[in-house]
Amino acid sequence: MDIDIKDFDRLVNLGLGRAVLRLLDQSAELYREGILDACLHNKAYDPQIEGSRADYMMDLIRNTGDLSLYADAVLVALAEEAGESDTWQRFRIARLLAQEGNQRARQAMRTSFDACPDAMLNTFAEEFIELDGIEGLLYVVNRRGAKLRQSAERWEDEYLVGSC
Repeated sequence: MDIDIKDFDRLVNLGLGRAVLRLLDQSAELYREGILDACLHNKAYDPQIEGSRADYMMDLIRNTGDLSLYADAVLVALAEEAGESDTWQRFRIARLLAQEGNQRARQAMRTSFDACPDAMLNTFAEEFIELDGIEGLLYVVNRRGAKLRQSAERWEDEYLVGSC
């Protein structure tokens, strides 16, 4: 039995597992637009408290049977300008995809990291460390070091070293 699209979108926007369970019983095609919107826009009521819904969205899109459609959309959107919590969620989804072996996601992460505003650097850096451990830290340190060499006024503290 199909549930109303608005009801499904409400479940997704609230981050409820019932939406994931629904996809076990029925086609996700009717709900594609709502799922895609929730992948690209963090629907958390208070992202500072709730964080990103990337893990939830990955559970949801894995159950659609069309992971590549959503992955492609997220990776394209990662290069687009968006609000901080939306960008963070897209980046985390990319990291989860990269952990599953998606090399395009890994490259999209690197491209976004090179272009991201300073306010997002530490958040993005943590995702590289989560993905690759010490190798991720070295990648981040090398990239940040290159930017620091461009300006004598810029500096970094030991924050990233403490996150390993």
